[in-house]
Amino acid sequence: HGYITIPFDSMEELFSKKYTIDSDEIKEKRYCNIHNDIEKTLFCKTCKMYVCPKCVKLNDKIVSKEEYEGTSLKEITPGLITENISKEINELNEHEYHNVVVADELCNIYREFLKDIQIQNKTTNEFVHRFNEEINNYENELDDEIGSTLNQIDEIINKLTLIKNECSKIIEKKLGYKLALERVLDGLQSALPKIKITENVPIYIAVNGGKISKNNINVFNLNPEQEIKKAIKGEENRINLYKINLERNTNAIAYTNSVFYDNKNKTLPLGMDVSTNMLFDISQVKLKRDNKKSFRVIVLEDDNTPVIKTVNVAEFSIE
Repeated sequence: HGYITIPFDSMEELFSKKYTIDSDEIKEKRYCNIHNDIEKTLFCKTCKMYVCPKCVKLNDKIVSKEEYEGTSLKEITPGLITENISKEINELNEHEYHNVVVADELCNIYREFLKDIQIQNKTTNEFVHRFNEEINNYENELDDEIGSTLNQIDEIINKLTLIKNECSKIIEKKLGYKLALERVLDGLQSALPKIKITENVPIYIAVNGGKISKNNINVFNLNPEQEIKKAIKGEENRINLYKINLERNTNAIAYTNSVFYDNKNKTLPLGMDVSTNMLFDISQVKLKRDNKKSFRVIVLEDDNTPVIKTVNVAEFSIE
C-alpha cells in the first residue's frame, strides 16, 4: 500500500517540538484510487494508510476506519515519534531480514533444483547411451539373424534344387521304365495270339483277400503250392485260389519259352533258370465255373504264433 511520511523542516524540529496532526491531513481520498467505486472504509496499520476491502493483503494489520480514528492521538510528541520511527525501522529490519532469509532459501531451492536438473540430465544421458547401445546390439543381432536366415534359405533352395534334379531324373527313369514296359506289353499282346500251348494244362493264381483282375494279362503258375505259399505270407487270413483248365491250342506264353532256359548244368548266367509261370489273358476268353471248395492251413508267424488261414479254391474252364 505504501507508507505515511510526515514532512519536517529539520531533525531538530522533529525532536524539540510538539506537533498536532489533523485527521484530514492523514486521510486520503474517500474512494479507492484503484477501485474507484469502492469507499476506503479500512485502515492498514502495516502500510499506514486507508484502503478499500479489495486492497487488503493477507498479512496486513487491518482495522476499521472508525476504530482507527477513535484511538489515534491528536498530539504526537517527539519521543512518541522517535518510538514509532524506531519501531518502523525495526519492522523494516525484520522485513529486510525476512527477505534475506527468503532469498537465501530461494537460492538453496534453486541450487537444489540445479542439482536435480544435473542429475536428471546425467540420468537422461545414461539412459540415452544405454538405449543406443541396446539399439546397436539389437541391430547387430538382427543383422546376424537375417544373415543366418538368408544362409539357411540359400541352403534350402540348394537342397530343393538338388531334390528337383533328382526328381527329374527319377521321372525320366520312370518314364523310361514306362516306355519300356509299354513296349514289352505291346510285344506280349502281339505275341499272345501267335503262341499256343500244345497240351491241356491247369494254371493257378492265388489272390490274398481279393479277386482276380479280369481285364489284364495275369501271371499264373503251373504249381499251385508255390502260389499258396506266396499268398500265405500276406496279412489277410482269406486266400482265393483260382484254377483255370486250359485246353490244347489256347493262347498263352510260358516264361520258359520267352525268358528262362533249362540250366541243369549251371552254364547259363545268374538269374536264368526254369520257371513254372505262365502269362494268360483272361479278358480274351469266357470262363465257366466248374467247382468250388475250401480248406484251412496253419501258418506260424515270426514269433511262432500259429495262425489259421482259409483257402477258397474256384475251378474254371473255358467255354
